[in-house]
Amino acid sequence: MLFLIKHVFFDLGLTLVKNNLPESFHSCIERAGYTFSLEDVKLAYHLANKEYMKNHPGTLGNKSEDTLTGYLSTIANFLQGVSLGQPFFKKHLADFRSISWVPYPWTFPTLQVLHDQGIDIGLISNWDLGCRTVLAETRLDIFLDPIIISSEVQIEKPDKRIFEHAIKCKEWKSEECLYVGDNYYDDVLGATQVGMHSCLLNFFGAAGIEELNHPYILSSIQTVPSLIGQGIFDQDHIV
Repeated sequence: MLFLIKHVFFDLGLTLVKNNLPESFHSCIERAGYTFSLEDVKLAYHLANKEYMKNHPGTLGNKSEDTLTGYLSTIANFLQGVSLGQPFFKKHLADFRSISWVPYPWTFPTLQVLHDQGIDIGLISNWDLGCRTVLAETRLDIFLDPIIISSEVQIEKPDKRIFEHAIKCKEWKSEECLYVGDNYYDDVLGATQVGMHSCLLNFFGAAGIEELNHPYILSSIQTVPSLIGQGIFDQDHIV
């Protein structure tokens, strides 16, 4: 079956924007004498994120000390042999609470291509009330309409009501919408409930999602315009 995609919704964190936590973590363990590369640390972060998405949904958003300490311990476990003391946790917990977000290098060029193709671009994000500040500071808000934020509508992905709200506010058809995000359990399953199509973003191939069988797995959002430019949505293809 062929589907013409007219509207694309994106997730925000780790889809359109990234943070500097892997770099901070890497610097800390380097000072402690560990020799892991930055790519090793980025992969450990990725694997920890995927584990939390699956087994601890929604917990990282609360930024409690117990949650973040457990998360950091999970990252260290993926780096096998890293032993972290209390000073490290205190320093990195402070980094978590002052986290900054910047667009990926390909974010603006990709959004511009979609815009030039005549594709509507929206956002559906689980984020606190600081989301509007992030969007304004990164200037992503100039491309996004509608902007649906969980803290504003009091509904979080994967609850289908947040996706229904996004569609209804523009009177779009769900079968003409594509959702792109990095969290299978929030993004793909949530969008599927309302009849949207979906792409799963995974920067490290199949790492961390080996158990999943999703037809569209992207290494970055750069692939999205070419998929839509074909004029069809081939559900058997994995990018």
